[in-house]
Order: sequence, then C-alpha cells, then structure tokens
Amino acid sequence: LAINIIDMNDNPPVWAAGQLRQALRVREGSPAGGIIGSLLATDIDGPLYNKVRYSIHPKPGTKEGLVAIDPILGQLTVLGDGEIDADVPKTWTLEYTVIASDRCVEDDGVACTGTDPTVWNTEGDLSIDIIDTNNKNPETASPSITVWVWENATHGDPVAQLSATDLDRDELYHTVRYQILYSVNPMLLELFAVDQDSGLITVHYTTDTVLDRDGDYPEHTIFLNLFDNFFFDGDGQRNMAEKRVLVVLLDVNDNAPELPLPEELSWSVSEDEREEVRVLPHIYAPDRDEPDTDNSRVGYAILGLKVTNREIEVPELFNMIQIENKTGELYLSQPLPLEDDGFDITIRGSDAGTEPGSLFSEVSFRLVFVPTHGDPVFSVSQYTVAFIEKEAGLLESHQLPRAVDPKNYMCEEMNEPCHEIYYSIIDNNEEGYFQVDSTTNVISLSRELERASQASHVVRVAASNTLLDPAAPPPLLPSSTFLLTINVREADPRPVFEREIYTAGIYETDTSNRELLTVHATHTEGLDITYTMDLETMVVDPSLEGVRESAFTLHPSSGVLSLNMNPLDTMVGMFEFDVVATDTRGAEARTDVKIYLITHLNRVYFLFNNTLDVVDSNRAFIADTFSSVFSLTCNIDAVLRAPDSSGAARDDRTEVRAHFIRDHVPATTEEIEQLRSNTILLRAIQETLLTRELHLEDFVGGSSPELGVDNSLTIYVLGALAALLGFLCVLLLITFIVRTRALNRRLEALSMTKYGSVDSGLNRVGLAAPGTNKHAVEGSNPIWNETIKAPDFDAISDVSNDSDLIGIEDLPQFRNDYFPPADDSSLRGIVLDNQNNDTVATHGNNFKFNASPFSPEFGNIPIRR
Repeated sequence: LAINIIDMNDNPPVWAAGQLRQALRVREGSPAGGIIGSLLATDIDGPLYNKVRYSIHPKPGTKEGLVAIDPILGQLTVLGDGEIDADVPKTWTLEYTVIASDRCVEDDGVACTGTDPTVWNTEGDLSIDIIDTNNKNPETASPSITVWVWENATHGDPVAQLSATDLDRDELYHTVRYQILYSVNPMLLELFAVDQDSGLITVHYTTDTVLDRDGDYPEHTIFLNLFDNFFFDGDGQRNMAEKRVLVVLLDVNDNAPELPLPEELSWSVSEDEREEVRVLPHIYAPDRDEPDTDNSRVGYAILGLKVTNREIEVPELFNMIQIENKTGELYLSQPLPLEDDGFDITIRGSDAGTEPGSLFSEVSFRLVFVPTHGDPVFSVSQYTVAFIEKEAGLLESHQLPRAVDPKNYMCEEMNEPCHEIYYSIIDNNEEGYFQVDSTTNVISLSRELERASQASHVVRVAASNTLLDPAAPPPLLPSSTFLLTINVREADPRPVFEREIYTAGIYETDTSNRELLTVHATHTEGLDITYTMDLETMVVDPSLEGVRESAFTLHPSSGVLSLNMNPLDTMVGMFEFDVVATDTRGAEARTDVKIYLITHLNRVYFLFNNTLDVVDSNRAFIADTFSSVFSLTCNIDAVLRAPDSSGAARDDRTEVRAHFIRDHVPATTEEIEQLRSNTILLRAIQETLLTRELHLEDFVGGSSPELGVDNSLTIYVLGALAALLGFLCVLLLITFIVRTRALNRRLEALSMTKYGSVDSGLNRVGLAAPGTNKHAVEGSNPIWNETIKAPDFDAISDVSNDSDLIGIEDLPQFRNDYFPPADDSSLRGIVLDNQNNDTVATHGNNFKFNASPFSPEFGNIPIRR
C-alpha cells in the first residue's frame, strides 16, 4: 500500500536568524548597482511552495527609488545613481519594509504547478544606515567683501568677521575653517591674521611694518581659502571655497604739509610792481594724507614780515591766495567684462555758482578697448573629427573651428585694415598625414590612414597673423592653439570582443538565474550590438546532454550570461560554445565561452581587509592579478561580506570566492596551496593589489576561512608551555653550577700543591725567614728537578757489607726443588726449635728472627748500630 502525500502551502516564509538585525550601510551618492547586502528567508514547504520571492517598500519619510532588492537572490543594491543623499534634508537611516513571499511567479522561468492558492507574505522592518561623505563645498554669501579700517589700527583690532556654511550632514564635514593665502602676497603675513575656527580677521603685527594709508599701499586685498574637513579625516576628502576681502585704509591726519626749505624760496620783486601781480615761483607744500580731504588740504598764510637789514616796521606788502585746480579722472571701477569692448560715455563739468545758478558743459565720446598685441584665439581647446581609413578617407574634409583676433575688433566699422589670420598644424604631424587650408582652416588627408596601425591621432592646430613654420613654430599662447583628435574609422566596421575567451564556473549549490559572466564587444561606429549563443557550436560532457540547449540564457543587449538550471551532483565536465555579436548592419564577431562544473575541491576563498564596495569594483583587477602571477585563469564566482565567528557579516572584511583553470581543467585546491606556500609569489600579489588599496589578508582552498575565532585557549596553553620550559632551563642551570662546584672540590682534593712556583706566593723569593721554603729559586728543589740523580736508597743499604739479607737467596726455601715438609710448616726446626733466639748459621751471616715491633720482647733487644 502506497500513500501519496499532497503538499499544501501551509507554512509561511521565515526570515533567517539575524537577517533583519544585521548592520547594513550604504555610502551617500553611491552609484546604481552598488551592493548593500543580502537577506535570506526560508520556507519549509515542499518544492512546489518553498520558492521565496523578495520585495521592498520604503516607509514614510524614506524617498522612493533609492534601494532595490533582487526578487530571487534577496540581494540589496542601490537603485538610483547618486540619489542617496544624507545632507538635504539631514538623513541618518533609510527605513524599509521587506516582504518574503512564497507566491509563485511564472516570470521567473519556472512553471507554477501547485494547486494550492494560499500565499504567505512575511513582513520585516529593515534599516540601512547612510554613511555621510564630504560632497558639499563651503558656501559664503558673497565671494568678496570690502571693509574699512583706520590706518592707525593697533595689534589685535578686528578687521572683518567671516562666515560660511556647509550642507554636509556630519559635523566632521560641515565644520568650516579659514586660512589666509599668504603665498599671493607675503607682506600680509606681517599685517593680518585670521582665527582658523571663528573666521575673525584681525590686525596682526609681526614686525615693525604697520598699516599706512599714506604709503605705497592705501588698501590691501586678502585672499582666503575656506576648508571643510581641514585635517583630512573621515573619507579624506577636503573641499575648498575662496573668498576675497578688500581692506581699505581710512585716513588719519598724521602727516604735516611739507614746505620747501628756506634756501629754496627766493623772489625778486621790482619796487614799482603793481598790486595784484603774482610773485613767481608759487609756494607748494604737499601733504601725504588722503587727497581732496580736509586732512590733505593746505592753507597758506604770511605769519610775519620784517626787513632783514633794518629795524623798522613795514606795512603788509604781500597777500596769500589759495589756488585749487579741479581735475577729473576716468578710471575702471571693476575689472573690464570680456564681452563688453565698447562704451558710450558722457561727462559733465559744472561749477558751484549760485547766481544765476550752477553752469555746466558736457562732452560725449565712445570708449573702445582694443588690444594692440597678441595672437588670434580659439573659442575651444579641444576638437574631434573622424576620417575613414584607406582610400575613402582621401575624399573627406572637415571644417575646423576658426579663430578670432581681438585686434580686429570694429576694424571694418572704423575703416581700418584688419589683421590676417593663418592656420597651420604645428605638432605631431611629422608623417604628413594631414593638411589644413591656411585661410579657411579646413582639414583633409594627404596620405591614407590605417586603423590597424593607429586608431587615432592627436595634432595641435595654431592660429597666428603670419604663416608659421611647422618645423620651428614660435612660442604661442595656449588660447591660440587647440588639440585636434582625429579618429580613424574602419572601412569595414564590425563588433570587436574585449576578450578572445570568457570563462566561468558553476558550483554545486548554485541556483537558477545566477549571473555567470558578461561578454562585451565594442564598435568603432558606436552601433548597437546584439548578443546570441550559437548552440550549434555547443560541446558538452555526456552527463550534460540533457541540459545542452537550456542550461544558460544570454541577455541580447547587456551580454549577461545567466544560469538557467540547478546543477546536479552527477554533472561533470564543462560547456563550450560561441557567443556571436551582431551590429545593426549585420556584421558579426565571435568569442569562445567555457563554463566549468566545479566542486568544493576547486573553490578558493580570498580574504580582504576592505569594504565590499571597494573589492567589488576591482573584481577584474583582482582576477587579472592572480591570473598573471599564478599563470592560471582566475574566475571570481562571488563577492560577499566576510562573516565573523558568530556568523554576522562584517563591513570591513570581504570574502571573494573564486576558482582557477589550468589547461581547460579546473585546478584543485592542492595546486593552489602549493602556490600559496611560495612567499615570493604571495608577496608579489599583495604588492600588486596594494596599488589599488586592496589589502589581501589570506586565501585558502576548500572551505571558507573563519574570522574572529577565540584563540585565548591556545594562548594560555602556549604560555604555560613557555613557563614550564623556562623553569626547566633555570633548574638545569642550577644543577650545572652545583655539580661543577662539587667536581672542582674533588679535583682540588686529589691535586698536590706544587711548591717552588713563584706564582704560588709560598716561596717568598729572596726572603730567608723561618717557615719559608729554602728552595726559592726555580729548579733548586730536587723533587721537581728531573736533571738531579736521586740516590738509590732501596738497592744500597746504609752499611754496605753489613746487611741481613746477604746470602738469603741460598736458603733451601728459595731453591727450585724445595717442597715443604709434611707438617705443612716450612719453619719447623727453624722457628720452633730456636727458642734461644739463635742466629741462622749460614754463610757466616748474623741473620736471625727478631721480635715484632709491638711485642714485649722488642723492648729488650738492643738496637744495632
């Protein structure tokens, strides 16, 4: 009996642990497509109802169109290019409601075969923190201001209070600091200073130089830079604004009129001179204070008159009159606008009369500013044209921008001769491909171009009032030239792939719709390109025949190749086929694509100490670096935030999953581990990656590395072992010292003291005193002097012929045939029978047996002399 259980959709999707609480962050102004993170929800229903689809909806207060979620993978990405703004209004988080639904959607490419209409939607709250960037510049109400300061201002007097704003959100980026640009006018360093934080400009004397309106500088222009993030903190970006402060000095009457010296004044007057006649020369006493003010107006008076050679009173013979000439000067009150070259001006001169009234006269004229020197100028600095290669390009020509000569302004209206303008190519035309008409500035080809040898040329076109020699052109202003870029168009244009071969890998846990790779072709004419798979070129392993034509999908415009199946454990080998790029005119280009089936035995994990955005933006650079150093083809499968020991994703670490291809076969992790052990290769990879600020920490094969593992137990064990080894070393040292001392004492006990050595200090050289060694001279002690023959005391007796041993060898006991008697006493008849202590009568000697030294009889025996 078999009972089939029909699955029903009776379980809602469940968010994985910690998914909605993970710390997600996105940088302000991130580009579209930037990865923020990923969410995961699971459904325990059967395969008909356990496909989870994701959606995201902003909460009130969060702007629409900022963040998107992949409906299948759950990956969060930036939707609007540069739309995320933390500054206006100030925003710290983006609040969203995310929904995990088990509703079947046939648009995903999977048929909905379930019969249960029940749909479960599981909502969750998600917060994404916005990382502020320094993307706003300091702003001021006006780029320049004018202030007035008395010329006798003292040290510390305020000059101007500056203020600026910055719209950045964080205080780090919206705090503005001020700095005077002393490099423009070093003299300001002796006169002014600005408080870096408050922006208050004050009088700051550092030398004897002071403000003086009556000198050479009646006013000073202070150029300031306004910085945010002054110390390059945070993201290191610092923005700047400029401000100009014009300080006008107010006059103080601190200068007296300067009369000529007395010896410089003398007049000759005729005695019959008429009244009212002016006496020459006039007296002039200039005053250095501000002209046309009371401080500089000088009044003249005769204070006294006397006769030099007589003591008499004289009448008032002379009168002083004040002569004031009124002149008018026309000057520019602001920089001349470049677009205004002529002005119609009327000037009126009037007096201050009261009867019958003020009288005036007027004069009108046209003022035209025309330079008298300089070359013609172009309105552009760069320009681009294109020629077809080979013979067809010789029939083309292009009109280039024409120059304008400022010296020719209104030359025709004023019936004056105008200056001629001539054009020429002055740089990068040594091979003579191009020529321009000297008067019309029309460019054409002199020789055929070859795109295969050079796709573009850059030359410099100049304008002048004389014909130039291209081989030795004179110095010209930058505005009198422009760079011309000449692109070479193909005679038969067609798409061109960036690579000859594209490779990728399919992992056993991959799911449908995973993006594997992106093919990309360019077109010299900029035509639209369509990508297709040529299934006729498909070559697969026999285990892949069932999915030969349906394993992949290729987006026709973007060139994204996606997986269209779920890999099985029985699948091995690879897919190999061609991708065709076709333009709108039908021209084609082909490239080879190889997709390998890989397992955990081929998977390699790289660990970077960088954020996910930084690593993801350098995927191609990382793959090219490893491919070049290892001489293998590196394919990156995924870029993810690296988890810590608790499984939570970290923002500052990124995990890159990849595999390598050697000779069209996936390389095993054992091969990669052998290459990893080569420290020279590893160092070369790290140094290359550092050029892009990529910090590679490590890479392993087979399984993902774990971060943040608790190593405290290992540290404690190693510490205990180190302490034990140290204790044993100390113990061995103490044992060695004690043993060495004991052996030294034994050696000293066995050694004999050598007397007679001068170094011993026992001989007292030259001293004849009691208790000292008389052998004080080296070699005089016969015990240690081997050259002195010592007497043989053992062989010669004290009395030569009176020894008791003479003739003892003749006794029967010393003969060869002697045997002891039966009573085993060889002394019987000799010792026992000799009770009277008689001598042994043999050979007439007096040998006899004497008592032992410690016997009673020994004391009664007389001593022989």
